[in-house]
Amino acid sequence: VMLTVTGDIPAVSAVVAINFAAIASDEARDTLLIDTDGTASTVAAALRIRPSAGMSGLAAGQAEWSQVIRTANLGRDRTIDVVPSGQGVVAAEELTTILRRDVETLSRRYDAIVVVSPLDQSVAGVSAALPVPDVLYCVRAGQTPIAELKRYIEEIQATGAQVRGVVLWNAPDPQLADLRPARETEPEAVAVA
Repeated sequence: VMLTVTGDIPAVSAVVAINFAAIASDEARDTLLIDTDGTASTVAAALRIRPSAGMSGLAAGQAEWSQVIRTANLGRDRTIDVVPSGQGVVAAEELTTILRRDVETLSRRYDAIVVVSPLDQSVAGVSAALPVPDVLYCVRAGQTPIAELKRYIEEIQATGAQVRGVVLWNAPDPQLADLRPARETEPEAVAVA
């Protein structure tokens, strides 16, 4: 299972992507959720996970996948692995290169890979970098113009990706800016007697 979730509001896309990752985890799939939006750490904030160098660290060559993956608890006995966006915006070309280079290796470890990507990155071809370039487009009821939706779907499909569905968000926008990711803490010293 591979899916890219995108849309006009990053917080909505993040919440929808987290829910799809949770569904995959509930189906006993090892799941990886990748956040490529360097402008807002919506996934890290929503899941309250410790920060990591994330996708920006991978792009800069400062970190490896094993260093940027964080585990998020989804209830009593379910978890997903998450790669936060990190600090700073990564160019769509760099993200595409990283995903094309490493997705086969990641696919051996994970049964489901969900990418949450801002609309400009999906239009630039990040979604098409995956072997299964399926896209879920999130829109807001009564706010997203139909002409805009049609144009972006056509642009995403022109990259080689397939828009498989549209999620209609009919609730107030999530307020993830008020949430802060968990802080990185130093490991406590353990006294050995």
